[in-house]
Amino acid sequence: MTFKKVPSEEGGSQEQANLDHNLKYVALDAVASRLNDIPEGQLKAIFGRVAGTMDVRLRKAAAALGITLDGVNTPEHLEKVLGAYEIKLGELNKSIEDLNKDRDEATKAEVSKLTQRIKDLEDLNAKIGKDYESVSKEKETIASEFTKKQIEMQISTLITKAESKFILVDDKNTKDSIEFDKTKHKFTLDEEGNQIVYDFEGKAILSSKGAGFANYEEVLNKIITDRNAHKKVTGEGGFTKLTEVPNMQPIAGRNPAVK
Repeated sequence: MTFKKVPSEEGGSQEQANLDHNLKYVALDAVASRLNDIPEGQLKAIFGRVAGTMDVRLRKAAAALGITLDGVNTPEHLEKVLGAYEIKLGELNKSIEDLNKDRDEATKAEVSKLTQRIKDLEDLNAKIGKDYESVSKEKETIASEFTKKQIEMQISTLITKAESKFILVDDKNTKDSIEFDKTKHKFTLDEEGNQIVYDFEGKAILSSKGAGFANYEEVLNKIITDRNAHKKVTGEGGFTKLTEVPNMQPIAGRNPAVK
């Protein structure tokens, strides 16, 4: 950048402007030559003030860096302060690196913990799902078994009720034969609770009294009659065997749903 010396607005000449400028500003290349023109005593005083100011500043910097400067040796002090500054700067950079490393490690550890926590929650959710599924299946099984037991109890009650209508002969072998014949039949109920009996071939037995299936009483009566095991009260108060009842034929190919 070039500066142009101009006269003042009050009408000064160019020469006066140059003189005023040179008195106020000194060119750098002229400083060295002009120092030789300064008396030695004044020059030492100037250097002393500069050195003193520099020494004060160096000692403050040294105190901040945690070092002590002995004697008065500005160049040596400057070198010592700069060396301490380099060491301190290296320590600070190392501390920053360590902090960043620790922060990265802490961040990684935290991320690892959160990742593990998510996995634990996912595993727990999966376990809960499996437990729920297992409990649901067990509940269904228990409900099914309970329903099955209820139906079996209901069938047993209906069979007992039907058997109570018959009086059998007092003969153990005959009664055992009747029980054996019963095992060759399957007493069931359909979805609407209607009585259906299947023979040993798995065919539903048709009623001899008309359309539909034979109920428990009709089938039991046939079994007892076939074994000639009925007793009946006579007019004189004695017992006599019942005559045969019409045969009940199973329905071929008919196998209603069993509940």
